Amino acid sequence: MTGLKDFYDMKLDWIPEPKNPKPDDPPPSGPYPYLPEALQEQLGLKMESRKAPIAILIVDHAERYPTEN
Repeated sequence: MTGLKDFYDMKLDWIPEPKNPKPDDPPPSGPYPYLPEALQEQLGLKMESRKAPIAILIVDHAERYPTEN
């Protein structure tokens, strides 16, 4: 949703966030920030939470071998 239309080759240095963070957890120790901060600091992009419709493909049945028509 940035409005950017071209493809870009970029490098982003970041570390994954903890799976179950607690409010009193310290910030990341090391040379890299978590992904949201890395995007903002290194690329000037800001992540925003929002709800939007998405397309979903549901496969409700599959055959191991094809059958004749």
